[in-house]
Amino acid sequence: AFAQKYNQPPVHRLITFGSPHGGVSDIPNCVNPKDFTCRLMKTMVRHGVYTDYIQNRVIQAQYYRDPFNVKGKMIKMGSEKPTDIVYLEKNKFLPYVNNEIQHKDNEKYKNNLSSLDKFVMIQFSEDVMIKPAATAWFSVENEDNQLVPLHDQILYKSDLLGLKRLNETGRLEFLVCPGRHMQISDEYFEKVVIGNYLIDDFQTTHRNQFVF
Repeated sequence: AFAQKYNQPPVHRLITFGSPHGGVSDIPNCVNPKDFTCRLMKTMVRHGVYTDYIQNRVIQAQYYRDPFNVKGKMIKMGSEKPTDIVYLEKNKFLPYVNNEIQHKDNEKYKNNLSSLDKFVMIQFSEDVMIKPAATAWFSVENEDNQLVPLHDQILYKSDLLGLKRLNETGRLEFLVCPGRHMQISDEYFEKVVIGNYLIDDFQTTHRNQFVF
């Protein structure tokens, strides 16, 4: 969110590791749909995660994107109409920084992010801490538990955040790191991250590279 909202000092290369850019739709490590504890936790989350009390006190709740609309069946992802109505209305953080709702800084957020020289999003191949794991690439889940990639979303098609502009100019990259959430080997970090993005002639003129 720093790059979108502030960008002072300006960020030139942004590298994220397993970041829930598209939000999360489930409880961490709840991989068994028949597990009673997981089912109970999911029910509690869906009924309370968007309350003001939770949104103002639990950071993780601000990344929760419920693939179901509790006010009724939500519009299918990929349509040209707003989706995730409750999420858009009640989540106090993610829809704002992703420019999914209208606010006074829409253009500022888009211009700041699209000014990056490089935006590298790294997903972990065996990530069970965040669901969907591809949220690290801005992917989201729909009400049928199907993954909707960034390119099929209004966020990208209408270029609400500047991601389309970055991609079409070769400045948006999608990488996969072997292993579970935040299990980054020294070899991967040195060869892939440092070798490809942090050590080159670019550093002689720019020093602000952020790794999250």
